Amino acid sequence: MEIRVSTKVNTKKQPALRQVNQNATKVFQQTIGTEYNQTTIIRNFRQGNVNDCALLIQIYGLNRTSWGKEILKEHIKPDGMGGYIIYLNGAPTTQKTFRVSVEEIAKIREDQKKLPDSKTYNMNSIKGKEKYDNEYARLHKYSTGDDKLLAIEVAIEKCFAQMNRTLNNVPDIINLFDSEYKNQYIPIWSGADAKGILEDFKNNNDKYIMQISFKNGNSIGLESNHAYGIKRIETDRKGHTIIVLTNPWDSSKEIKKSAYEIITNAATLIVWKDSKTGNKSKTHNTEKCDFTKQEEHEKCRNENTVNIENQKRQFFQELNKILDTKDKQEKLSKLKNFFKNKDESYVLMMLYDNISSIITKIDKSEWGWGKGKNKKELISVLIEYVAEKAKEIGIKGSKIYEFEQKCKKELDTIFYIDEKVIISAFKSILKDLNNVISHYYE
Repeated sequence: MEIRVSTKVNTKKQPALRQVNQNATKVFQQTIGTEYNQTTIIRNFRQGNVNDCALLIQIYGLNRTSWGKEILKEHIKPDGMGGYIIYLNGAPTTQKTFRVSVEEIAKIREDQKKLPDSKTYNMNSIKGKEKYDNEYARLHKYSTGDDKLLAIEVAIEKCFAQMNRTLNNVPDIINLFDSEYKNQYIPIWSGADAKGILEDFKNNNDKYIMQISFKNGNSIGLESNHAYGIKRIETDRKGHTIIVLTNPWDSSKEIKKSAYEIITNAATLIVWKDSKTGNKSKTHNTEKCDFTKQEEHEKCRNENTVNIENQKRQFFQELNKILDTKDKQEKLSKLKNFFKNKDESYVLMMLYDNISSIITKIDKSEWGWGKGKNKKELISVLIEYVAEKAKEIGIKGSKIYEFEQKCKKELDTIFYIDEKVIISAFKSILKDLNNVISHYYE
């Protein structure tokens, strides 16, 4: 069905909507004259109750880059009556064009101001509370802050309804708009690939759109299984590399984390690259959006998790084998070579995540009367390794000295070592290592 775009504003509406149309007209005139051609197309927003964080982050990425703005300008058009027309040229549906009227936008915005009437629900029962929560989720389903973004959500929902899909599973909105922009899915644990592309992003910020999620976000103050956008990569005053994130829960705020925290806690990185620079085409590619990507991404994420667990298992298998060695000198030599011959970032990551288990294993391997000295020598290997790497990376000498002194004081005790003191000292220095990225991010 062809949708014609009118340049007139229909003011023959009921009074409640007439003012909406008049206000919308002013906004559209400003949008056409300034936003679309100069700075921003999508204003700051907050995610609603629907689980479409990936969709919002991808739109945010489009709005952040010059080539992304071109995609938005081509695929979001005012309908001349206060609403929008959204062009989903990559959709695997017969209908590619979806109109979201001003009435639909006004109704949603009005709903977002409401709260369910608790008097109509039995709040003393579980079912009553569930019904209340469901009604709240319905009223606050969509994002707030920008009507164009809201129109995109509603248009995609209309499109997905034809395929029995929901906003909860939008695999690739950029490909849904324009299938010439293919994404690259990177399990961030793969190390070199992720670091290389992040380094390129640092120097060519406008070239990429990046979506990242975390397997253990809570450990660094982030959400797990939630999409964030990478806004930029910068260097702080101390020379540390910082990654600046955007959370769709509030796109106006910046979240700054060290590159090491991001790389060691992230699960996946999805990247879109400006592949059309210098060869922009005004004709839309009607190739269908690949809706199998989401399943592929989920499979890859699971494989990535398994890979992490396998590496951890292999690490401890090798460590256990060394600790089972009978000859003391041979055991010490093997332990030193074990750390020396492995990738430093990998070893430090394993120490950071598992230092308590490692110290416990050393303790158990040398359990019994007369073996205290052996245990101290094995722990000393760890202390020397971490202190050496801390010096190489650039940790303050006072921090390293404090770490060594705490450990040395415990190791010098005659009868009993308090492993908790040792573990606490290790965790402190390893946390500092986390905050100094230059060694891992060159």
